[in-house]
Amino acid sequence: MPSQLDFIKSYNHTFSSTFSHPSLPLTYHSQNWSLCSNVISLPTEPNALALSTDETLLAVAVGSDVLIYSTEDSMNLTHTLQGHTGWVTSVEWYPNGEKKLVSGSSVNGMYQEEVVRFWDLNKEDPPTEVKIDAFAAEPLVVQAGQINSQDSGSQIHSSFLTSGQRADAFKKNPSVQEPHNSYRKTALFASLEIDLEDVAARATVTAAEALISEAGWTSTEISATGLQRLIFEALREAQVKHSILRRLAFPGCLANFGSSSFSPDGKSLFYLPTRTTVSVLSVSTGLEKFLLQGHTDDIMWIGVSPDGKLLATSSWDQTVKIWDLQDGSLVKTLRGTKGQNWSGSWSPDGKLIAVGSGDRTVRIWDVLSGDTMHVLGDSGDMFSGWVRGLAFNAADGHSLVASSEGGTVRVFDTGSGECTNLYQIDPVASSPLGRWLAEAFMEISDTLKYAPTSSTRFGFKPTDGRLVVYDTGRNEMWEFIQDRKGSDRTFGPGTFVFAKNGKRVYSGDTDGVVRVWDLDS
Repeated sequence: MPSQLDFIKSYNHTFSSTFSHPSLPLTYHSQNWSLCSNVISLPTEPNALALSTDETLLAVAVGSDVLIYSTEDSMNLTHTLQGHTGWVTSVEWYPNGEKKLVSGSSVNGMYQEEVVRFWDLNKEDPPTEVKIDAFAAEPLVVQAGQINSQDSGSQIHSSFLTSGQRADAFKKNPSVQEPHNSYRKTALFASLEIDLEDVAARATVTAAEALISEAGWTSTEISATGLQRLIFEALREAQVKHSILRRLAFPGCLANFGSSSFSPDGKSLFYLPTRTTVSVLSVSTGLEKFLLQGHTDDIMWIGVSPDGKLLATSSWDQTVKIWDLQDGSLVKTLRGTKGQNWSGSWSPDGKLIAVGSGDRTVRIWDVLSGDTMHVLGDSGDMFSGWVRGLAFNAADGHSLVASSEGGTVRVFDTGSGECTNLYQIDPVASSPLGRWLAEAFMEISDTLKYAPTSSTRFGFKPTDGRLVVYDTGRNEMWEFIQDRKGSDRTFGPGTFVFAKNGKRVYSGDTDGVVRVWDLDS
């Protein structure tokens, strides 16, 4: 049985069908990663990217940290947000223009938890006031804990310190000033910043003295055990638990596959406290408004309707549920798929929902009636595997792009249900190891997306890591390709984000580099 490394060595990207236009020839651009001059080098592969609504800041999820870069200042690092123990897999900015964001982590080893955290990078001073209610003996007004960031002089403070906090936890509100030009990581957990590396070092000295004098350990044996690193990881785990107690973080995760974390007006946040439930939080108070229960298997996608009144959830239990965000009630359950449901998308007018499934189809429902309008791929020859990437064109209202296992991207007209365009990686020509193995590795998944304000431009990243952008109006395609290095090539899709107009893309690549590409220059 060939291994993944065997496949990577043999892979030679070839497509059997590329995008077309009824009257225009294809204009094709290709550029290697090494030719990009505007880059951010990272310690490891980025897991997620997000561009602030004013496009001045880029958030990059790397390992258990969120790094913030200024797009206006040569992509310089402005903040390092440290508050997770697991890998940060999701990050999203507020939709209302404020410098606030949410991040979600997943478990990746010992001493790690799935946690949703809130960050506020606004520069107002003094910090906003918030009320402690619910569990406090009397309502109190306190200042949110503030932590000075790196040498930019801005301040990070949380505006989510509300219910569940004890008044005596905030008798002090110190502001810890960092030395000028200090780039030590900051941790936003409560009102006091702690250098856990320093605490771990001091604790290690104390523990080592006891182990040497009482148990006969040697210094060499202590070093070989990695004691200081183990103590540091334990402290980080304790810090996360402490943060949850203070309601600066919430146990759970953010949904992926193109999910919405915020309502369009920024007043509500959606996250998964368990794999089968959705919590709807009030952003202003931090209180849970509703807990949406009813799915019997993992929820993959959460999508809020364009008018912000309804929430849709797509689950492996082969249903899509529609919820009323005014009272949290279940409005409708959509059925019909024969496999696990994955990514979904609302039509721009909010009348249709499309969901990709493990049965190799895309099903489109009428939201009001619950009727199935189209089953795209029911003939069995459109997709060779599960469909996990979906996006409606928000500008034209009727185009839907879908991507699947096997390296397929199709554009559909949702009025007629007809496929109007196709991009297909050739599994036979791309790998001599056989169609089955090639199709299994060549997935185009949830990287698929339209540029936010462009009616014609969308992009995606196949498993070999290249970034593909296509303009349907101009029949123009760009491919940004990894330099071939044989077995040294990295493999995996990575992540990317568009500027609003689609003329610039930020590509987080599997070699640990974020590349900035200007398409129309």
